[in-house]
Amino acid sequence: MALGAGGVYFQGSSSPVQTTSKFRLGSCTKAMTGTLAAILVEEEVVSWTQTAADAFPDLSIHTGFADVTLVDLLSHHAGTSLSLPGEHPALWNSLLFDARPLPKQRMEVAKEVLESPPRTHRNCTHTPTPAM
Repeated sequence: MALGAGGVYFQGSSSPVQTTSKFRLGSCTKAMTGTLAAILVEEEVVSWTQTAADAFPDLSIHTGFADVTLVDLLSHHAGTSLSLPGEHPALWNSLLFDARPLPKQRMEVAKEVLESPPRTHRNCTHTPTPAM
């Protein structure tokens, strides 16, 4: 086993990166979710035009989300919640200690978000996508 680090902490810095250096990573799950969605589209498991209503026939999806597609969700054009912790705090807090399998947790999040009225801010758009 080995551990090493190379380079500088940030561009233009002379401070070397250490094995204990911490870096801020933000919104990484959006890129990963989009990549995984593209793979599933290539494998014809889902399509870019699949709607939330088609993906979740057992949910009581809010009418404002009935025609929202996978592309809409991934491109921040769906009108989902501002943030899960901010607008759905009870659900967010319950997920921290939830031992259920991830697919069940994702379905609960998709249900909570897609059964709520659409919003104008679109940061939570990737949240229902993994469940599709």
